[in-house]
Amino acid sequence: MAAKVHLDFDIYKMVSDSDIKKLMAEEKKAKNRKMAEEKKSKNRKYNTVVNLLTNQEIELSKKSKFVSYADKVNERFYNSSSNYVDLDTRLKDKSDSVDEKILDGLAKEIIRRFSQYSSLADMINNEAPVAALAILNDIIIDTTIQRELVIAHVESILGGFLPYAISPIKVYWCEEMKKYVAWDGQHTSIVLLVLAIAYGDNINELKVPVTIYKFRKRSNIRDVFLINNYSGKLKLSDLDIFHQQLYKYFTDGESGKEETRCAKIHEVLKKHGLFLTMQGLEDVKKPGAITSIDVIQSIYKTDNMGVNYSLNCLDMFGIYHNKTNPDKFVEPRELTNMMDLFHKAESAGITVDENYVDEVIRCFASANVDHNKWGDKTQSHKLIAMEYKSHIQKEIKDKKIPEDTKTRCDQRREAPFFHVALLDYSGFNYELPAAYKGRKIAKKWFKGTYQELVK
Repeated sequence: MAAKVHLDFDIYKMVSDSDIKKLMAEEKKAKNRKMAEEKKSKNRKYNTVVNLLTNQEIELSKKSKFVSYADKVNERFYNSSSNYVDLDTRLKDKSDSVDEKILDGLAKEIIRRFSQYSSLADMINNEAPVAALAILNDIIIDTTIQRELVIAHVESILGGFLPYAISPIKVYWCEEMKKYVAWDGQHTSIVLLVLAIAYGDNINELKVPVTIYKFRKRSNIRDVFLINNYSGKLKLSDLDIFHQQLYKYFTDGESGKEETRCAKIHEVLKKHGLFLTMQGLEDVKKPGAITSIDVIQSIYKTDNMGVNYSLNCLDMFGIYHNKTNPDKFVEPRELTNMMDLFHKAESAGITVDENYVDEVIRCFASANVDHNKWGDKTQSHKLIAMEYKSHIQKEIKDKKIPEDTKTRCDQRREAPFFHVALLDYSGFNYELPAAYKGRKIAKKWFKGTYQELVK
């Protein structure tokens, strides 16, 4: 081994410097050629895989297109005609949230309490008020008029059930379907279906009380439905009313001021994969879910705080949410804080566009607090509360406000001061609204770590 090394060294000494440079250059060229060939080979393999995957994706996209939960919820309003489902299907649609044992148990308790009756038919014939009788299975639900089925309300009716308090189901005759269409009373219909199943009644023969209405057009039904449901039953929520306006616009072809306003809001929500829901429903934690319908209803409509948001505020919020929290539901504070910020900017004559939103995101991300994240337990929420308390205490000390002024933070009123000051401190590159004019925000909130600030 040593001899070979010595020999190679001796040979090397006999080669001139110019020859060495030529040899090194040739070696480098050879190495580069080899690397180039290897790269080409890798690229060929990569392209083959990409093409294969692309072809697979194309084939898959032909078979099925991914549709988000928000897309499914939002698309239901675009039918030009009613969507009919039978009672059993309507109940089964809620299978994920239905505890059949609870429903069956409640139904059997009613059977025990009213043991003088051997069937639901017997009970109805003896107890229920009657305007007319219709076969239970001849009743269908118009989902464009009826609200979402709330199983908790079905359970509540069963829990306090009295046969002599059964309300006739409000229906109209649909010649096309040869069925009675329930436009009010779907919860009663489902309760009767549950009881019929528990008793063992034949729903193709069982007759239930109905009140038959004669309407000239479907929007008349919707108007009566809205009037009748403000009292005496499960009251219509703001969400229900909003949905009815959408159905009036898209399904019934009504284009009044309120229907059009709600339709424009819906189009923006749909554009950004957002949808409205409410507490108590199963989808409040789904990506894009908004429960703060009161804020949404303040678009082109002045709320109790005197705020009248533009549609652009909602559009910019959609951009903000999808860039910061695309896989999350919308936190109520996230919606109010950002909508208020954009509104204050627009009110000051500032153009709020996507570039403006991007700059807000950048500055929030660079701050020493957890902005672009929301919720009651976030650092920014606590800091805003602390700043408000500090401000109130100073105002009291300076005798500008009464000593008994509450220091509990009103986030919606306080947050704009904090956010504008934070953006200014973080080097915001666009014009800011003078939200904190005459109000000094302690810069200590934006320095150091949160742990240091709250000591």
